[in-house]
Amino acid sequence: MKSNNNVNVNIKQDGSKDTIFSHVSNLFFDKIANAKWSKIIKVYIVSFIFLATFVILYFGYRAASDNEIVKNAALKMSQSEENIRDFVVTPKIQHELEVLVYSLNADRAFIFELHNGKKNTSGLPFRFADMSYEITNDEKRVDKVALEFQNIPLTLYKYPHYLQKKKLMLGTVEEIETIDADFAEHIKNIGGKYLGMIYLNNNGVPIAFLCVSYHDLEEVPKKEVIELKLREYGKMVTSLLDLQEHKK
Repeated sequence: MKSNNNVNVNIKQDGSKDTIFSHVSNLFFDKIANAKWSKIIKVYIVSFIFLATFVILYFGYRAASDNEIVKNAALKMSQSEENIRDFVVTPKIQHELEVLVYSLNADRAFIFELHNGKKNTSGLPFRFADMSYEITNDEKRVDKVALEFQNIPLTLYKYPHYLQKKKLMLGTVEEIETIDADFAEHIKNIGGKYLGMIYLNNNGVPIAFLCVSYHDLEEVPKKEVIELKLREYGKMVTSLLDLQEHKK
């Protein structure tokens, strides 16, 4: 008797292969197809909240990073401006004042630099002045007085308005007394008998007053000479004290 050597092997056709992927896929879509609308909406809401939270956190992180970059840039800019003052402006101005004081044989050459220190409750600013630079004539042994002239409120004096209109003020303390008696008194107190001042501005923006003073009337040059020198050096000082000029 012959034995049956045939082996029955059931092979599915290619079109009906049952893989893990197809099984999971069918299960997933069956779940969605048979799920209630309320559950599907809940899934969408949760997914949306998750995505929105991620987006908010991402952009929040970017904003914080950008803010830090802006702060660092502002700090670097501030430090750069201080470097301009310390290492560029100051040495040049001190040199120009030294040349000015000896070329005019003055006792003192100095600068009142203007700034806004504070505002009133409506936001209207006050104008202040600092004697930011001072060079004295060593040959005449003149004491420096810059520390006595800091944060001076210009609202207490009349000479700033006069200078803004006339641009120049030259004369003895008695002549200046007719313009501003309080300011003339300060000049007397530091030994001054004659004063020359010029108003420095760039495109109408007030920057400073450049000044020279004398303790002896016999050493005062002609007004025309003082005016010429003040105008000449005033242009150089204006350029040095204008930050925008250094950024060009």
